[in-house]
Amino acid sequence: MNFAPTHAAPSVIFKHDFGIVPFDQLVTFDLEGKPDNIINKVINISIEGHFVAIAMSYSLLPEEPITFGPIPASPSVPLGSLASLTFGDLFRGQRQALQDKKEELEDSGLSRELIEARIRELTRGLQQVGFRLNPRLADQVLSQGGRNFLVTRLDNALNQLFQAVICRQTEASFLYSITDNATGRELQSEPIHNIAGLGIANGDRPFRFFPQPIIFTPRSVIRVQITEKLGVGRLYFVLQGYKVLGTARPPRE
Repeated sequence: MNFAPTHAAPSVIFKHDFGIVPFDQLVTFDLEGKPDNIINKVINISIEGHFVAIAMSYSLLPEEPITFGPIPASPSVPLGSLASLTFGDLFRGQRQALQDKKEELEDSGLSRELIEARIRELTRGLQQVGFRLNPRLADQVLSQGGRNFLVTRLDNALNQLFQAVICRQTEASFLYSITDNATGRELQSEPIHNIAGLGIANGDRPFRFFPQPIIFTPRSVIRVQITEKLGVGRLYFVLQGYKVLGTARPPRE
């Protein structure tokens, strides 16, 4: 006997022929790479009608990775081939890229605490996860064996020769909880890890359908709380379902 789930969306029966419009409720979170950082956002259900949620999903759009280029110990020392680069050349390039990133964050108006935390996270990522040839330049570099690229390319290309390895979409790790503020009802006993409750973004564990559709009344507020664990970028959290337009009373399940 096969007990595998079918992942078919459950249905709701309506008393009248209301207008049904497919609709997704979306809320975004900017993950800063700070473990245990808690972020709260709300979804406001419009006055048009009830919203029926049938599934949940998420995706992480990673931030643009840091790029850097080798910096020789002395301006009078020319860069040779790719094979002749030293760790010192690379580490000097990394430090300069991190300093440039820090200045960029300072110009954005972030607090000093957030800037320092972000730079620590980027530094740890470079040291523990590593870096690679920038995919945009890798073909050009490797096609020449790295012999001529360093002396024939402009400075702006050399400054982007390497790229930090970033968190992939499937490596996002966070805890989440959902509360219907209109009823005070929580949809879980305690915060749930995203893989345990939602699945994984590469499709190996499909996103979750609710066992029973969840009906949210007009003007209700859904609070979504995220606790960061791993990953930096913009997290998209989606309640998939549909609107039932013109419903003064909730539909019958």
